[in-house]
Amino acid sequence: MLLQWCVLEPHGPGSLAAIRFSSPVRVQSISIFPTDSQPFAGNAEIIARTEPQAFYLEVYFNAHPITAPDGQKAKVTNALVPTFLAYAGGQMDFVVGMSKEHATRLMIVKGAFESVSMAIYGEVASETPSSPPTYTPKTYASVDPVPTPRALDPSNANDPTQLARQLLSLIPDAPPLELIVRLMFCLKPSHDDWDSPDFPYLYPDLEQLPEEADLEQVSEYLMRPVADDIKEDVLAQFSDTVGGMIGEKDGDQTYLVAGILSRVASQNPELARTMIQALDLSAVFDASNLDEETLSKLLNAAANADIARCMNNDYFLDVLKSVADSGATRETRTAAQQLTSRITRWLVLEDALSNTQGDFPEAAAALADMSSQEASFGVWLASMITHQDLVTKLYDDVPSKGGLDAEHVLINLAENPQAIVRPELIKCILNLQPPHSFITAQTRSNLREAALMADDGLEGAVNELVHTPEQLTPESLLSLRVALVVIASELDEDHEYEVVQAFWREGSRSLLTCLVSMFLAIVEEVGGYFTVHPPPLSNPSLVTHLFQALDELLRLILRVIPTYPLVGRAFRALVIGTSNLFVCTDAADMLYSQSSPTCAAAQETRQSCLDLVRSLADTSASPEGSRLGAHVVLQTLLEHGLHYEKRDPAHHILQVFCLIEFLLPMPDSEDAHVAAWVQHVIPNVLRPLWSFSQVLDVESKAHFVRRLVELDGGVVGIGDWMLQEELKEMFEALQALTTNDNTQADRKRRIFRQYQLSLSLRFLLDLMGGSSTAAHWLTTWITTDEDAVHTFAQCLWSLLEQDVQSLQLTTIAKILCQDISSMNPELFYPLSLILLQGCKNVHTPSSELHVLIKACREIIASVPPPNLDADRLGSDLGAIFATLETNSARRNDEVGNELTQLLTWFVTTTLQHKDSTPVLRGVTSEAFDTVCDSIQDNLDPVARADLDASRASLILIDEISPSAGPLILPETIELPFHEVEDLVRPIEIPLPSTPPRKALNQDVLSLVTISPPTALIRSPTAFTTGLTKTYTKNDFRQLRQIPSARQNTSRLPSMHVDVGSIADSP
Repeated sequence: MLLQWCVLEPHGPGSLAAIRFSSPVRVQSISIFPTDSQPFAGNAEIIARTEPQAFYLEVYFNAHPITAPDGQKAKVTNALVPTFLAYAGGQMDFVVGMSKEHATRLMIVKGAFESVSMAIYGEVASETPSSPPTYTPKTYASVDPVPTPRALDPSNANDPTQLARQLLSLIPDAPPLELIVRLMFCLKPSHDDWDSPDFPYLYPDLEQLPEEADLEQVSEYLMRPVADDIKEDVLAQFSDTVGGMIGEKDGDQTYLVAGILSRVASQNPELARTMIQALDLSAVFDASNLDEETLSKLLNAAANADIARCMNNDYFLDVLKSVADSGATRETRTAAQQLTSRITRWLVLEDALSNTQGDFPEAAAALADMSSQEASFGVWLASMITHQDLVTKLYDDVPSKGGLDAEHVLINLAENPQAIVRPELIKCILNLQPPHSFITAQTRSNLREAALMADDGLEGAVNELVHTPEQLTPESLLSLRVALVVIASELDEDHEYEVVQAFWREGSRSLLTCLVSMFLAIVEEVGGYFTVHPPPLSNPSLVTHLFQALDELLRLILRVIPTYPLVGRAFRALVIGTSNLFVCTDAADMLYSQSSPTCAAAQETRQSCLDLVRSLADTSASPEGSRLGAHVVLQTLLEHGLHYEKRDPAHHILQVFCLIEFLLPMPDSEDAHVAAWVQHVIPNVLRPLWSFSQVLDVESKAHFVRRLVELDGGVVGIGDWMLQEELKEMFEALQALTTNDNTQADRKRRIFRQYQLSLSLRFLLDLMGGSSTAAHWLTTWITTDEDAVHTFAQCLWSLLEQDVQSLQLTTIAKILCQDISSMNPELFYPLSLILLQGCKNVHTPSSELHVLIKACREIIASVPPPNLDADRLGSDLGAIFATLETNSARRNDEVGNELTQLLTWFVTTTLQHKDSTPVLRGVTSEAFDTVCDSIQDNLDPVARADLDASRASLILIDEISPSAGPLILPETIELPFHEVEDLVRPIEIPLPSTPPRKALNQDVLSLVTISPPTALIRSPTAFTTGLTKTYTKNDFRQLRQIPSARQNTSRLPSMHVDVGSIADSP
């Protein structure tokens, strides 16, 4: 009960305060409250006042006896019973142990305080009988030991730490068990830590270790516990830093390292592991620097399982043996022997935790040894509750739970075919007897079937592979995978002949043929789950098993195929199947979670696909005189990339392209390998290469061509050919746009053609951009090669004639005009007009306008004046002025200066070389004057005079030739799918009719088709430039008359022979 509430203030020189009670009381506890706190919830008016925040109090009680002998009244004495109180702030409760025989009426308080608010609790004392009752001895029955209840016995719990954690959970904001163990037994907190409001959560910041820190500072750093949730890379970096501090061997360093190990032993398990790995024990310890204190710290560290394992090596044990056998002090030798015993006994203890036949007496001795000292016991206890491998061994499941877990383990093991072929697991599966808690009868039957097949060895595996069921299930796939493991094991043991013979006996087919057929069948099965409209998946694990089976099949095929190479159709089928599987693996990677078994199996299978394709395309494995495997693989992939079947076409093409990208030689490949690809592989598949590149998106296509150009290195000219084809396609598309029959289908085709042009320009711009080797090559080739220049110029003129406006086209022209020193003059005029067209395009960025005008002025000055079209130039310049008049923000100083120079050139050239008056069309005089007035103020005097002269010489006509307006190329197109199908459907050509039969009595010569007379005459230039061999006069007939020419060489006659006369007529 509350005896007294008071606020005491000291008085007098002794700083004393006193409380007098009205009757004798027994004080049981005293509560002190901090300033501004409310001691009683029911009375908010009472506010405590205690100053300062911390102080010591001496409390004296007047002792008042309660009982007296023979019924006499107790004699009052003045004896004072002292009690000492240490107030550290906040609300604190102090227990006062006042006995039943005494009470008090006076309480005196002394101390260095200004005021103290306290509540005194206890009871009122009453008079008791003068003499105690007579003691009568009794006989007590013997107490039998009561076993610990199962709920309180850690040895019967699934988790031995469960009881301790549950008790801690009863305490509000209780620290974790691991932290309590470290602070109680190992890391003794300092007084300052105890008083910290953050205690016990005081952790060292390992990332803030000073650069000049030494081992002694590290040891001080580790006096506090390390947080359990700290990142592993921080621990590893800290440990590496400590390891870098190790210098030459000496006693002080050895002592500090031993201290660090003793402190990390009870810390975060990962810290102990990384620290002991970072420290080279042989570089720190030897027999000369191990004294008693150092060995004592190492003894504590060895109570940690990981540290003990690291110390259990020949070098360290030999060092301890040397110390134990040396002339050191008895304490030192004893410590070395005890450390050796502790290190070796850890293995015995760990074995006894899980082995029912372990050495339990020795394990008990190890426990007694590590429990003999507080620090060692704390390190061992921390290891037992934080090291996962030890915690797992302490779990003690009830029999039914253990049996259930054993069945789960068995099922998990059985999912790995490598485990099923082990004799131990085969025996376990075959000895399974029902009933079971988890394993069903069907599962047991499937496991027995797989185990029996594995037990049969080669014959059972061959039978399984030859007679694969049509309906694939996870169970049948497991048997198939086990059979593959058995075959691989037989090959590992050099039983190749027996394996081949077994396949011929069982299925009358070769090993590789069987594997490839099975592979293609399973690929078709798994491909059905990644179509545009996949079927419902009844068993989610089926896809995982399919990928796993395919991965193991690929590995076995990859192993067998160097010895038994495939040819012809089977070779191509394997490549196609592998590419389809490669596409499916990426689809699985997108559809399933990254942590799912299906995704993991798909990623492993994807790598196996790459390995197989690279093996098939190995240029060094092809026999001399035959087509390279790389040739067949690349051609097959290029052609198959266009046949997506039921899959998403865009995804299919992109993944086949990815596979080809991995297949092409890397920059660091051997020169012979690169030469084989450049000289013998790629030149033979140019047409499929071009067809495949046409279906790629712009970025992938540009990357593909860039890759081929860098691979070729200008040896064969692969990039030249592909870009020439691109320009041809571009010109054909432009020519097709010139025809128009105004039908609905024609309008759709025109949209396609326009989009095709947009893609071509974006492709060229992508290749030209940047500073890569391909960009430099393209800009040089397209401006210097005669064929390329001619075709490109045709495209540019066609673009100009149709008034095609495109920012990509303008940027291409700007890039090409950066260096015109080596440019073919044929491109000067069309490029300058393209730049002018870009200047009048309202979508051209304002910041680029002066650059385009300058480039145009520089390149058009190189065009011969007779080739210039003054009317066209005047129209383009007029359009530029009209555009600038409507947008004043584009009329900056740079634009004004460049435009003035271009206008001056136009006026001068027209007056001097065209002998006519320069005319600007499409701009009003008001608009022209507005632009000129706005730019002339910022011109220098010479330029201003040139502008004034040009203005005086120009004629302005606000009329333009009628046109349909500029053609804006679309960035994207949207059409219904059925319209796309109609547009890409080939035009139906009527079948030719059978010609009428003629009578057989016709002239013999009428049965012979004779070429027209012009076919017999060739131009003299064809003699040196044509692709066919040309014979003069009767050279061909004379050559065929010699005996060697009439021999049968089993070769078809040449199809490229022209017989004629190119000599002068007689």
